Amino acid sequence: MIGVRTRYALGMIVATTLLYCFGDHFFHVRMGMLRYNWAPLVDGQSVWVYLFFLGGSIIIWFLGIAFARLWTDTEATVPSWRYIGGTFVALIAVYLCSGLIGVEHPHLYFWIMLVTFALRLVIEERTHRAGMLAAAVVIAVGAFIEGGVAWLGLFTYAHVDVAEIPAWLVAAYLHIAFFAVAVARRARFRHAQEQVGVPAAELTPSA
Repeated sequence: MIGVRTRYALGMIVATTLLYCFGDHFFHVRMGMLRYNWAPLVDGQSVWVYLFFLGGSIIIWFLGIAFARLWTDTEATVPSWRYIGGTFVALIAVYLCSGLIGVEHPHLYFWIMLVTFALRLVIEERTHRAGMLAAAVVIAVGAFIEGGVAWLGLFTYAHVDVAEIPAWLVAAYLHIAFFAVAVARRARFRHAQEQVGVPAAELTPSA
C-alpha cells in the first residue's frame, strides 16, 4: 500500500505539473507572453517544457517538505483541504492575471504580485515564517532556473527585465510557497498520524 506522504507527493506533483502545462499554454503562449524555440511544438508549446514543469514540481514538493520541518508555531492549525484548495485557486489566478496584465503592463503586474504576497503573509499569520522562507528558496530555484532555461533557448519572453525573465515572474513565484508549505504540513501531519496508528477521527484538523 502506498504511504500517505507518497500519495500527497504524487497528488501535489501531478496537480502543479498540469497547472503549469495548461496555464503556460493558455495564459502565456496564446496570449503572446512568450515564444518557444525548440521543436517539436504542440500548438506553439514545446514538448520539452513538460519535463521542465515536472522537474520543477518535484523540486517544489521537496522544498515544501524541508521548510515544513522548520515550522515553529506549535499552536498552528494543520491546513485544511479548504485552505489548500484556496491556495491552489490563487495559483491559477496568478497564471491567469500574468497573461491578462503581464503582457501589456509587466511592471504593474510585478507590484501587484509583490503587494498581494505581502498582504497574504499578514492575513495568513500561520504561514508567515515558513511561507517567507519557502518563498525565498522558490524564487532562487524557480525563477532563476527558469531564466537559465530561457538563456539556453527553450523559450523567449516578450518582455525581459533580468536574467532572461520578466521581474514579475520572480514576484509570482512567491505565491507558490503558500500552496507548497500547506500541502507539506498536512502531509507530515497525516504521515505522523499513520506512524502512530491514531484513528483519523481523533487527529483530523478542523475545516
